[in-house]
Amino acid sequence: MDNTNCNYCNYCYSCNYCYSCKGLRMSENMLFCLGEGGTQSEGEGYQKNYRVFNEQLTKDEWNKVKVEFPIIKLPIVKNTKRYTYEEAWQEWWKNAEQEDKNKILDCKYFDPKIFFDITGIDIKNNN
Repeated sequence: MDNTNCNYCNYCYSCNYCYSCKGLRMSENMLFCLGEGGTQSEGEGYQKNYRVFNEQLTKDEWNKVKVEFPIIKLPIVKNTKRYTYEEAWQEWWKNAEQEDKNKILDCKYFDPKIFFDITGIDIKNNN
């Protein structure tokens, strides 16, 4: 079985300091954040730091949240099938322990719309 994992979203194509994000550019230390697109030089997701679900945090607050989140390794290839980013999230969510799901859902900054826009997972119908 061919199973390759991705530890970060790869949407800004520059670093691995953002976790489970989408559409960011020149931002670091972001967790479940949604930007306006990889080519935008302004707006949400451009040159931001220490944010969770698009909420600004201090470095210490961000670090506290980060250590509480599960380690997420998205499967990008399985049995020669290459997943889209959203398909990889669906696969991870389907196989994740409920404890790991709860670590995300119970975050005080959790935003179901941002989560859906990043992962394609509607928590109302897919918990």
